[in-house]
Amino acid sequence: MKLQYFELDKPYVENQQRIEELMDSAMLTYEEARVEDYRQNWKDRRNAFIYESKCMTSMVERLFKPVMTKDCWKIIVECVDTISNPAIMNLLGVYTVQVLFDFSSYKTLSPLEQKKMLLGALIKGARRVFLELSIPCSLIEDVVNEIEKNDYENSWE
Repeated sequence: MKLQYFELDKPYVENQQRIEELMDSAMLTYEEARVEDYRQNWKDRRNAFIYESKCMTSMVERLFKPVMTKDCWKIIVECVDTISNPAIMNLLGVYTVQVLFDFSSYKTLSPLEQKKMLLGALIKGARRVFLELSIPCSLIEDVVNEIEKNDYENSWE
């Protein structure tokens, strides 16, 4: 497989109180209430974060020279407040890893500082996967150097 795709994600965090309220008010099972909570209170935030982070992930993808691997074509870095799963997961060639991310401070930063924070999280997660797969970290470091040289602006000139 050819590793060439990267993504930052904001995985769903259950809101127990909201789920119980939905179970009581709408007579839903726990799973139905959990799905409804996700749809009402998380899905849009998750998609917004993925979309916001595309500025950095697409730049990394553009500058990264694809590398052949045994079983990895994409790395998803889950940005979380607390690590709930320290393992690196592989689901059909998509490697997923969690990294700590401070969403409170992220929202207060300037656009440039947000880009730096997003890139930092992406690289931290990618490095863990690279080490797991014995891929030289210099490949991603070269991308970081190019991004810094371009002042975090994704241009094709």
